[in-house]
Amino acid sequence: MAVELFANSALAAGLSIGLGAIGVGLGIGLASSKAMEGIARQPDAEPKISRNLLISIVFMEAVAIYCLVVSLILLFANPLPTQMKTLFPSTDSAAVMQHNP
Repeated sequence: MAVELFANSALAAGLSIGLGAIGVGLGIGLASSKAMEGIARQPDAEPKISRNLLISIVFMEAVAIYCLVVSLILLFANPLPTQMKTLFPSTDSAAVMQHNP
């Protein structure tokens, strides 16, 4: 039971950081390209566009950091296996092996 929980946690961690990084990468690329288009069309607005671009990139990178934190929690500080052992002690393979001589 615990092995399946750890395997599912690892899969969820990989999906979390992978999909989060893909989304953030696409978002930053799209925002940067639109900012470059805006600066090319109106060079006088370059300071305002650059400031807004940097602020939006910071927020997008925060989403990537949240995905990283979720992945690290799933891998190293996952409370689910201990809660499952306390709620369902009969599913623990070590406990089953001890009861059967």
